[in-house]
Order: sequence, then structure tokens, then C-alpha cells
Amino acid sequence: MAADPTLASCCQRDAQEQAMVAKLKASLTLVDRSRHREHLRESVLGCTPGDTRPDRDSLETSDDEELGNAVFFGGVAAASFFGYYYWRYEVDELEALVESTSRPENAFPGSGAWAAVMGWYVERRRALEGEVKKYADPPSDKLLPDLPPAARHIKTLVLDLDHLLVHSHWTRERGWRCYKRPGAEEFIAGMAQYYELVVYTDKLCTYVDPILDRLDPQRLIQYRLYRDSNQWENNEHVRDLTKLNRDLAQVLFLTADPEARFNPPENGIRLKPWRKEPGDTGLVDMLPFLEAVVATHVPDVRRTVAAYAEEEDIPQAFKARMAAVTEQRAQRQGVGRGLLSGLAGGR
Repeated sequence: MAADPTLASCCQRDAQEQAMVAKLKASLTLVDRSRHREHLRESVLGCTPGDTRPDRDSLETSDDEELGNAVFFGGVAAASFFGYYYWRYEVDELEALVESTSRPENAFPGSGAWAAVMGWYVERRRALEGEVKKYADPPSDKLLPDLPPAARHIKTLVLDLDHLLVHSHWTRERGWRCYKRPGAEEFIAGMAQYYELVVYTDKLCTYVDPILDRLDPQRLIQYRLYRDSNQWENNEHVRDLTKLNRDLAQVLFLTADPEARFNPPENGIRLKPWRKEPGDTGLVDMLPFLEAVVATHVPDVRRTVAAYAEEEDIPQAFKARMAAVTEQRAQRQGVGRGLLSGLAGGR
């Protein structure tokens, strides 16, 4: 039986197609393997396909990272090194230490390099601290002019501003508003008859002057000291009463700011802050106490401050003590009258 030429042709065509498919699969497998090798080589060596050397950009990036790490860790080490000597030693102590280490009998391995580095550090630190001191210290050691010899017995009453004489408040709708404390003008007028008045605040003059110009138009407050007259210490503005050019035995500082810092603390009285409470009489209530300090010729106001240090309400405590003194005097006078009456009757 003769073979069918059509069937033979179809079988031959199928065989050719199968052979072509097999070749195509083999070719694709080789391409995939080649691509995988190139990708692996590029990832590990930093090479582009067809290149046998590491990528320059990759090397430059690696060098930059190494340089950045070196700078970072070097900076940390230098900061730790100099930071230790900054917190451990004052500049004068460190200078003496460098001088001592420079002597042959105190030398140690590497002491020459250490002394050179620390000498450079001491010089730069002294210059920096000198610049900082210009802004940290008050402009003068005598913030007030000398008192005339005939007026040196006069006591100085130093007043804070916020919460004592006024209260400032800010709102989004109205901005800043300043409110005068009840009795503030009467208080200033009354104390001006007994004391040399000074306002010593940690606020700027642009804030203080407009308030005092309206509160004290007669300038009964003789001197105004602002933020620049404060001592900058531990990130705080400190009122330094020692620089007032006054005998501290005659200086009394009055504040109502719970966060106010002043030196020395023995010269200050801290009152309750006024925050717009209606019917407040805190300032007026202090008048008898402050007048008595002058009238009784207290030799050292610091003793009076210490005597009332534990009192929460000084005006009330002063009234109670005065009432007790008056009662004791009345009792003594009664005893005296009884003795005189007895003597008269005996005659």
C-alpha cells in the first residue's frame, strides 16, 4: 500500500516545528542564564554589563561614605575630648594644668602633643568666654550712681514689674493687653516718700518704658533697669542686687513673679502674683509694713526679710504682730497704773 504524500508532508512539518521550538527554548535558557550572571556580577562587583571593572560612581560613592564616616566619628571624638575639659576644668585651672604638664618632671608619653593641643584650646576658650561675658554680664558693676554722703541712710526699694505693678495678657483676637494693678499709683506715691525707688525687670526697655510712662508720669521711680542689666546665668536672667552700688543692708527687692531670679535671695520678698483678680488690695496692704521698716530705722533689712520668710501673707502677719505688741504695751501700762495707784493709796 503506497504512503500518503500529504500525511508524510504533515509529519515532516511537525518534526521541523518541534525541532525549532526545542532550539528556541534552549536559546531562551542561555539568555536567561546570561542575564542572571550579568545581574549578579553587577550587584557584587558594581560593573555594568559588558564591563570588567568596578563602576567608578560606585567607588566614588564608597569613598565619600568613608570620608563622611571619618569626619563624623572624628568630630564626635574631638567634641568628647574638649567637652570633658570644658566641664571638668575652669580655664584658669586648665591653663595651670598645661603649664604643669609642660615641665620635664611631669612629662608623659605624648605630653608634648597634648600640651600643644590644650594650649591652643585654652587660648581659644579664653577668647570665646571673653566675648560671651560681654553679653552675660551687666554693662557695669555700678548700675546706679553714687548716693550723696548725706543720703546714704536712705533705703532703696527695688520693684519688679510684671505681676507686681501690672499684668500683661495676650489673646489671638486682641494681642497684648497690659492691666494696672489696683492701688499701683497709690503704692508708688506712698513709697516715694520713704525710699529711693528703682524698677529692676528682666524685660526689654521697649516693653517697660511705655508702661511706666503712663503708670508713673511724675517719675517718682527714679531709676529703671532693664534686661541688659541682668546677669545671664544658667540660661536665666538674674537680677544682681550686688551691682546696684548700694549697701545691701539698705536694699529691699519686691517681686510677685514666682519664676523671678535675684541675687542675693536674702534681700528679696516674694508676694503672691496678681493676675487680674478683682478687688485686689495686695499693694495697699504692704504699705504699713514697708513704712514701718523705715520708721523703725531697721539697721539691716535682711533681718526683717528673714523674720517674715515663712509667712505666706506678710501684711496679715505684720498686722497680727503689731496687734500683739500693742496688747503687750497696754498690759505693761495697766500694771504701771496699778502700782502708782497702790502707792498713792498707801500714802
